[in-house]
This record gives sequence, C-alpha cells and structure tokens, in this order.
Amino acid sequence: VSLAELKALIQQSSVTDQSMVWSEGMEDWKIVSTVGVLAEARTPGIPQPSELVLPTAPGTVAPTAAAMPVETNPYAPPTAVETAHPNVSGAFDQGLEYGGIRRLAYLGRVILLTVILVVAVAVFFSVAFSSRGGAPTFILMPIGMLILLVLYIRFALLRIRNIGSSGWWLLLMLVPVASNVLAIALLACPEGFADHKKMDTTGIIVAVILGALTALSFLGNLAAAFA
Repeated sequence: VSLAELKALIQQSSVTDQSMVWSEGMEDWKIVSTVGVLAEARTPGIPQPSELVLPTAPGTVAPTAAAMPVETNPYAPPTAVETAHPNVSGAFDQGLEYGGIRRLAYLGRVILLTVILVVAVAVFFSVAFSSRGGAPTFILMPIGMLILLVLYIRFALLRIRNIGSSGWWLLLMLVPVASNVLAIALLACPEGFADHKKMDTTGIIVAVILGALTALSFLGNLAAAFA
C-alpha cells in the first residue's frame, strides 16, 4: 500500500502500534511505533491494542508462540529472486558461460588462418611467375583472401561474444592504433570481462607481452620513418 493508505489504516486502528511494516530500503521489518513517519499518523484518544490477536473459532484455543511453526519467519523481509544470466555482474566468480570461443580456441584459429595465408601467398607467387601462371591465378587469389577474411571476422565475433561485448567493437579494426588494442583485448581478456572487469593472471601476462611488442613495433616504424 502507499504511505497515505498506510496512515489511513493506522488512524482507523486497522494497523496498530505493534504491527510490523517493511518497505524497500529497510533491512528488516519494524514495529509501526518505531517508524517516525507512521507513529505521527496515530490519532490521539483511540486505544491501540498492544499486540495482534488472532481470530479463533468457538471452543478453540488461540495458538501460542510455542505452537507456531518455526520453519519460516513470517516477518522475514522479502528478498529478490536471483536468476542466473550470462551477462550479469559477478559472472566471473560464478563461472557462467557466455558462449562464443575462449582465448585459447581463438588463438588456435588465428594461427591456423595465418599458416593458411602464408602457404597460399607462397603458392600464388610460385605459380603466378611460372609458365603455368595466368589469369585464373590472379582471380583465385583475391577469392581465397576474402574467404580467409570472412573466417577471421567470424572467429573475432565469437571471441567478442565470449568477452561479453557487442560485435560492433570489431569496427575498431578499421581505426589505426585502436585496431592493435582490439587485437590485444581479443587475446588477453577472459570470458565475461565486459561485465566483471577482472583480468586473470594469464590475461595480464598476455596483455603485457603483446603491449610491449606493439609498442616496440610502433617505435621501430617511427624511427625508420624519420631516419
């Protein structure tokens, strides 16, 4: 009920000084007389019973406190129902699954695509500049590169999903420097990182190593440009 309705019930003696009340933000049930905003609503002159009396049928005895069931506390404050959701805070501690692919699986797929790319480029140059080369070779190469790119995007989307982020973050691949940060995050961030914001030991080691290599590469290119 609303506060106004509750005050009206107090004035009508439907709710007594010893009745228990609870609302959101309170840690536990409280007696009406101890809640200032409700104690003020009592109408002077109207007697207030000191305790609630349970109605009983004729010929029966009202149950005593000792006879009341003790399995549950009737004055226990309501609690929120906890539901397991893969994208809730604390999922890192609960070990909830986010789907997608984890770091090791993503790394394995990236290595496999890299090996295929290197082999494909080597075969392309060996055939293109030989007597057997021709127009078909220059047509098949872009098609093969496009297939590898699509596969990588697919794997990256699965990894981002496992981290708990939106797939739109993959557009950072088109932005200089940000693409390097994204690549490090895909290899270092643990499952559900977008929610729990916790890096494990493996992730920290991977991030430090890849970050250092990226920084050295950037400084090397910068030095070469001004040499």
